[in-house]
Amino acid sequence: MKKFVFVLLCLVMGGVLLADIDKGQVRQLVDTYKNSVLQIRVIINTWSVFQGQESNKQEEKYEVDATVIDKNGTLVTSAYAVDPSKLFQRMFGEREYQMKSELKELKIIFPDNKEIDGKVVLRDDKLDLVFIRPKSAEGIQFQNIDLDNSIEPELLDEVIYLQRLGEKVDRAIYVSLTRIAAIITKPRIYYLAMGSNDLSPGALVFSPDGKLIGINTIRILDMEGSSSSFSSESPFMQVILPAKAIKEIASQIKE
Repeated sequence: MKKFVFVLLCLVMGGVLLADIDKGQVRQLVDTYKNSVLQIRVIINTWSVFQGQESNKQEEKYEVDATVIDKNGTLVTSAYAVDPSKLFQRMFGEREYQMKSELKELKIIFPDNKEIDGKVVLRDDKLDLVFIRPKSAEGIQFQNIDLDNSIEPELLDEVIYLQRLGEKVDRAIYVSLTRIAAIITKPRIYYLAMGSNDLSPGALVFSPDGKLIGINTIRILDMEGSSSSFSSESPFMQVILPAKAIKEIASQIKE
C-alpha cells in the first residue's frame, strides 16, 4: 500500500511538473537548435602519481556534448567532462596522490557522423568551461546559438535540456523537461534544476519559448568555500551556468 501511494504521488507530481509545457514549442525548439548540439570525441592519456612514483599511462576515449556559439564553429562544453582528471585534482589539490593527463586528440562530431579535428582555445576550470574550435572549418557552415538571446529564470520555471545521444542510437537529440529547483547567488549565480545530476555535463538548457538559459556544468563545492547539506556525500554538484557568464568568458578567446 505504501509503495502504491508513493508511485501515485510521483505520477501526480510529474503531471504538475510538466503541465504547462507546450509540446509544439518544444518540438520547434529542437528543430531550431538541433544542429547546434554536437559532440566532442576525446582521446586522452591518464596516469597517477603516488609519492613520486608514476603509474602506467592508460588511453581513454569518450564523447561529450558541446554547443556551437558562433559562426566560426567555436564550441563550449564542460571542462571537467573533457578531462575528468582535472576535476579530481581540483577537488583534492596537490597531495601525495595526484592524477595527471595528456590530451591526445579532439574530434568534433556532426549529427551525420562526419568528424573534423578540434583544438582547445580557452579553458576556465573555475567555471568548468572549455572552448574548442575546428583546426580547419573550410566549407563547413555551423548553426550556432545566440548567447545574447537569453533569459534569467525564476524559481520553479520550466526548463528544457537538449543533449545528443551516441552513435549507437543514431546521435538523436534527447530532450529532458524539468523545473528550476534552486537559485544559487554566491559566489555567483547558478541555477539548479530538478534531476540535473542525471543529465550530461555540457547539456544545453532553454526556456520553453526558446530563450537560452545556459549549460549544465560542474561546481566544486569545497573549492568555493561552501559547505552544503544538499549533497553531503559529494564535493561537487551539477548546476546550470548562465549564458551571460559563458559570453563573458568567451570574449577572452583570441582570434
